[in-house]
Amino acid sequence: MKPSKTHHNIFVVTGGVQSGKSTFLSRVTEGLRKEQITVSGFLSEGKFSGERRSSFTLVSVQNGETLSLATIEKKEGWIRFGRFWFNPEALDEGERIISQGLEQGTEVVILDEVGPFELEGGGWSRVVSLLEKEYKVVQIWVVRERILEDVLKRWSIPAGQVTGIGAGNEEKIIKSIISYVRNDEISQAE
Repeated sequence: MKPSKTHHNIFVVTGGVQSGKSTFLSRVTEGLRKEQITVSGFLSEGKFSGERRSSFTLVSVQNGETLSLATIEKKEGWIRFGRFWFNPEALDEGERIISQGLEQGTEVVILDEVGPFELEGGGWSRVVSLLEKEYKVVQIWVVRERILEDVLKRWSIPAGQVTGIGAGNEEKIIKSIISYVRNDEISQAE
């Protein structure tokens, strides 16, 4: 089997479970928009019941529309993975959001998140398959720390493309993405 091409266009945002990865990414998205960078994709916002996460909502970064993505409550027709039940309609909607952004020529695509479900071929696997063929569009994937190495290896992402959610890192990733997008535009114009 031929080794896959290295994905220098994929930036990974990582942190522990419940560490604020989606909030960090939301601020990065705002920063990119202020710099006139077009952003599409989605966030997966979690809700809590006590100290444990109880559900996720799919949020379009283009228009803020939401759809229930996952819950700990059993739902007929939904897909079970771990302790969550995933809404197939939301998985289809996430794929539509990404496809539409690519068709419209977005500069940056947000994918929140690539996790154990995707490593096992479920969840956003169809979206990841679509995106791994895109080498010109900048992508930001959210990945939990505990599976980071598995994701980097599986999708040929260099370790230098990883940003933790620590202080000062929002500005760092925004600058890196702006540089990548603007340099890519220059090379396409030549």
